[in-house]
Amino acid sequence: MDYKEFKGTEFYKKTHVPEDFRYILYDADNPTLQPITRGNGADSSIDVEQFPVKEWGITFRREITEGGKTVTGTLSSFDIPEVRDLLPSTQDGPKRFIIEKVVADHVESRNAQGDLVPCDGVVVAVYTNVKISNIRDGQRESGINTLSLNWQSSKYYTGEQYAEKAGL
Repeated sequence: MDYKEFKGTEFYKKTHVPEDFRYILYDADNPTLQPITRGNGADSSIDVEQFPVKEWGITFRREITEGGKTVTGTLSSFDIPEVRDLLPSTQDGPKRFIIEKVVADHVESRNAQGDLVPCDGVVVAVYTNVKISNIRDGQRESGINTLSLNWQSSKYYTGEQYAEKAGL
């Protein structure tokens, strides 16, 4: 399904549970290396520097200019030795990654004609030039060991922007 078709589905217009999406972390230099193909939690934030401008002789600010934009986030997964071996360590030079948020494999939705169509694999967000700034693991008395990655990115694309850029 291309993004234009996706925009005509009910899924596009509604909120969803976390199981409806998956996050994929790719090695930017070798996209076949995917340390994380199903994160169990994620969040991101786009921060924009803002500078109030105060003109001489005026007591209030008339405008706020924007500076650089930074995207930060956290991607949580399960602590699996194979995953750890694909992530940067203190012995590595800088590594860059790509994070995609995609519609999960099980998702179907009604289109404008009322037909049930699969939406799986549609990319709804992309973060490029991702650098991992922190790797944390968690081990509890019971339950599954977890791995959490803090990251920063210089570029964020919406699903629509990514589809246009990729020609999808």
